[in-house]
Amino acid sequence: MAKIAHLARIKVPDSDLEHYPAVKPLAGLLDLRLVPVAMDGEGLLPEALEQAARAHGAHALYCMPRLHNPTTVTQGPARRQAVLDACRRAGILVVEDDVYGFLASATTSGWSPLAALDPERVLFLTSLSKNLMPGLRTGFLLCPPALMDRVRTLLRATLLGVNPLGAELSAEFILSGAALDSAAQRRALVAERQAQARRLLPGVPSDPACPHLWLSLPEPWRREDFARALISRGVRITPADAFAVARGDTPHAVRVCIGGVERTDVLEQGLRTLANLLAEPAAMGDSFRLGERA
Repeated sequence: MAKIAHLARIKVPDSDLEHYPAVKPLAGLLDLRLVPVAMDGEGLLPEALEQAARAHGAHALYCMPRLHNPTTVTQGPARRQAVLDACRRAGILVVEDDVYGFLASATTSGWSPLAALDPERVLFLTSLSKNLMPGLRTGFLLCPPALMDRVRTLLRATLLGVNPLGAELSAEFILSGAALDSAAQRRALVAERQAQARRLLPGVPSDPACPHLWLSLPEPWRREDFARALISRGVRITPADAFAVARGDTPHAVRVCIGGVERTDVLEQGLRTLANLLAEPAAMGDSFRLGERA
């Protein structure tokens, strides 16, 4: 078991296709309609949340208050309380996804999850897959007591039961302290990658605890053109379309994963390629427009 734990602690995931792309097909299977809620630099806008609830009769909110994917935003205390107050007024239950919380714990001491502020309204989700290894599909749900029977029924109907080997490995990682060691190593790794990104992409907003960047593209770049141009140069990023839940004003932005590249020299090359492309947007944009006129 010690050898397996050691390998798990140093493993860096090869890909990072995140929660919003997974939530969309899940909602489709359950015949649930997803409605986007506007955000600003501090996270969800409470007034936009209440407006969406009134307009669409929403019953639940899915959110990532800490290290939001893809925008990297972490809500401050006042905003978290305001979001909960809006949910109470609208009669909305909250599903809080804190899968990146283990990365932020060293830099956000005293941070309280929504579930700690309103345990009767919030269902709290997290997982070991980001900390230990992507293939370890062990998740955890903290549920309000009033919903426990319904959640048990749903889990039995959809999962039947957990994978015994995965559950045993997860328990061993936690009880042996390997999960805590892994979290510390992952925090250090992400902090190093963020420092690397800030050096090569000065001025791009970043969070030292976040395993990705959210890059708003300068004019005249469009997100799909930027992604295609980078792929042609051997670098893959994720356009904002992958995270949009409805048609509308999707921003011309891309997510840049910096935690999924195992070698720092490869990440260095990729970030330099991205920086070089950002330095020549006007010329590339002109060429696209000329091609369209032709």
